[in-house]
Amino acid sequence: KVLISTHYVGIQYPDFLQAQGLYQIKPKLPYTPGMDVAGIVVDKGSDVPDDELRIGDRVYANTALCPDGGGGTGALAELVSISSTAVFPIPDSLHLSSVANIGR
Repeated sequence: KVLISTHYVGIQYPDFLQAQGLYQIKPKLPYTPGMDVAGIVVDKGSDVPDDELRIGDRVYANTALCPDGGGGTGALAELVSISSTAVFPIPDSLHLSSVANIGR
């Protein structure tokens, strides 16, 4: 797992549908909405190698890509704990705000 400090969140049509209970994935209530997050890695599990992600890395993550059934929720939190397989480094040449909606 990786802990991300949220800087930007992408809100798109599926997020609105999910909040209304109209999306095909219906999370158990109560839940924190949001699928796409861009931010900074503030902590990581010992199982995440340094050559994959480091504390301080700028990243994009999509909660819908979690193999543990994250269900595409949780990005609208200050801190997002997510499987490292759903986290992708962002090049320094891109601003965090420009990648928050990259998922869809």
